[in-house]
Amino acid sequence: MIAVREIERLSPGMAALVLMTVIAITPAPADAQIVNTLRRWSDVDPGWDGDIEARLALASGNTDYLEFSGGASLQLVTDRNRLRLLVNGSVRNANDEKVAESFLAHLRHNYRLTAAFSTLVFLQRQSNPFRRLSRRTLVGAGTRIDLIREDAWEGSLGISAMYEGEVLTDDPTGDVENEFRGSFFASAIGDVTDDLRVDFSTFYQPLFSELADTRLFVASSLRLDLVGELDLIVRFDLTHESRPPTDVEPTDIRFSTGLVLDF
Repeated sequence: MIAVREIERLSPGMAALVLMTVIAITPAPADAQIVNTLRRWSDVDPGWDGDIEARLALASGNTDYLEFSGGASLQLVTDRNRLRLLVNGSVRNANDEKVAESFLAHLRHNYRLTAAFSTLVFLQRQSNPFRRLSRRTLVGAGTRIDLIREDAWEGSLGISAMYEGEVLTDDPTGDVENEFRGSFFASAIGDVTDDLRVDFSTFYQPLFSELADTRLFVASSLRLDLVGELDLIVRFDLTHESRPPTDVEPTDIRFSTGLVLDF
């Protein structure tokens, strides 16, 4: 793995160029695939901040594959503006055949109107041909409300409207399916006690023309200090699409737990 956190030393133009060129292309039918863009960002002093990561995985024997994945994030903070770019992707080949490929680019801007209210504008582009998704474009605008901004806790809400256009790989016409959805998010992160930290975020996206057509994404985690620098992490993720494609379950749930040692 290669990780670089020196983007702030580059000029703005060069930083953006590095991010767009370093990205590669996670791996089955097209689904909602709501992306959590609320995390991976740090509250930094005004200026540039970012990271670049690239991974190469090779397996042989019972399983033969070669996978390359990469990602990058870039953030620019000024007095009232916050501009964020998130890019990631992967490609996997098995037995000399491509079996997975995906790409995501998300650009988001906030302009702080008051201490609590900010504008919200975003642009997102995705592709994942192995999930029937040739391409998906999202464009949205709305507002962000920071309800809590303290040392121990942060909490915010977001309300926006967005355009969604997508082309499916198995559509012989190649037509763009156009939809307009609402996009609402809630986020909270903070310390319940000195030893327990909670992180929660959720997205809810109803279709304007048919409100029963909804998408939901929930990501939550608990981090408990055990002893010294050893922590226990428990995560729960849920993705729901009220009207999924044929042969796709409407709800996916993932539960995981593990240990983390900071040093």
